[in-house]
Amino acid sequence: MINLTFRNSFLTTLVIHLGPWITANVAWSQSASPPAPTNCAPAGIVAWWPFEGNGLDIINGNSLTLVGNPAFVLGEVGQALSFDGSDDAAFAAPSASLNVGTGVGLTLEGWINPTDPSQLQPLLEWNDNLGNIGAHLWMSVDTAAAGDGIGDLFANLVDTSGNSHQVRTAADLLNVNTWQHIALTYDNATGQAVLYYNGVAAGQSSVGSFTPQTSFPLYFGLRPSGFFSGIRFSGAQDEISLYDRALSASEIQSIFTQGAAGKCGTSVPPPTMPPHCTPPGIAAWWPFDGNALDAISGSPLSLLGSPVFVPGEVSQALRFDGVDDSAAAAASAALDIGAARGLTIEGWINPADLSQLRPVLEWNDNKGNIGAHLWVSVDTAAPGDGIQDLFANLVDTSGNSHQIRTSAGLLQINQWQHIGITYNKVTGQAVLYHNGAAAAQANLGSFTPQTSFPLAFGLRPSGPFSGIRFFGAEDEISLYSRALGAGEIRHIFNQGAAGKCGSAGP
Repeated sequence: MINLTFRNSFLTTLVIHLGPWITANVAWSQSASPPAPTNCAPAGIVAWWPFEGNGLDIINGNSLTLVGNPAFVLGEVGQALSFDGSDDAAFAAPSASLNVGTGVGLTLEGWINPTDPSQLQPLLEWNDNLGNIGAHLWMSVDTAAAGDGIGDLFANLVDTSGNSHQVRTAADLLNVNTWQHIALTYDNATGQAVLYYNGVAAGQSSVGSFTPQTSFPLYFGLRPSGFFSGIRFSGAQDEISLYDRALSASEIQSIFTQGAAGKCGTSVPPPTMPPHCTPPGIAAWWPFDGNALDAISGSPLSLLGSPVFVPGEVSQALRFDGVDDSAAAAASAALDIGAARGLTIEGWINPADLSQLRPVLEWNDNKGNIGAHLWVSVDTAAPGDGIQDLFANLVDTSGNSHQIRTSAGLLQINQWQHIGITYNKVTGQAVLYHNGAAAAQANLGSFTPQTSFPLAFGLRPSGPFSGIRFFGAEDEISLYSRALGAGEIRHIFNQGAAGKCGSAGP
């Protein structure tokens, strides 16, 4: 039973929308000047964090400091900010514009995409870091009986005297891995607080007239102090906005109805933003359509030897001769997908030789240290017993092996076939896919795969068996910072030559 003092926090009006790719070391702050306020948002907007590759507030310059390694991912509107639930958070310093509790009312609204609605987690909260909790908006907060609040929205408009004023929805409202709009409004004159879900009032309460405590720093995805401190949000948030009045039901409905078009009726993504046709969590994508550019996070490949562009499964592909060809991407936070809660590697290969072990993709520090890798035709004990198999070793950051392989005779030469590996750090489950179907699975346990090294295509550059190369072509190689579902892998395979976006190219 959770009789939460953190109920002393309830965000006045909130709508959240979940949404990858930026990384931040320990604490990273953006100080660039924000654009001028747009006139397409409802009147009274005082802060708006679109999360288009940064933590800027485009209204009043309340830029966020990102703590840990939150990532910019595909959101409901353009990009979004994703929190891993482990050490990620963001916060805005106190300011007059964020102190909306002193006015006639308030609203907090935006999009969220939770990865685990089964336990209480903070969405937004004013907190002074000294144990004093202000207004806040949480999810999955129990009332009396354990589990009676799972999947609910909960707000506590803690006032300036520390008194609680709570409002909540019914349980089982929120969905996992789905973008949904949420909002909290509070009207000081009427004393009415309303929680909205996907444009519809889902919980309301007459909490009385008072001044919500909103003068503290504003935290995203974390309770930094007080009861239940250290609890974090796992999932993404997008288009989080704050207003100094209670928006009407029709205004909330309009924002929800706009959906991916955003408040301004159009989404203008930055050049490197993941296309909306890709699964959420995509961290890198090399289409190989005449170049070696990464269409997502800007990690271009260096081509070594003389690999050539040839007809691929989707438009063009990159072909390695098995003698001196390879490609490499520099180490980067974007490619360090092992640090996330899960990972996926998927793409198309067309092997010209499967009679011996060959590398498809491998993280390797070029000094003898081998990271996670995906190979073909790897024997187990007897020579030849692994010919034409698919093999992965998710070597962890301590150098320990975690292997998974398919049966032999799976892969075919001179044919395009889709391959993939997914790993869920929470469950420990790893799955190898071939042509959209699971071909092997194993519980490898929970660990951090070593993906902080440079990434090599078609070559093991150092360590045991160094110098071995891939002979054949690779196409549409993509990395994700989560384990894609079986249905998502199958969908990518079914798209075939049309590609992820239903046409040849991102």
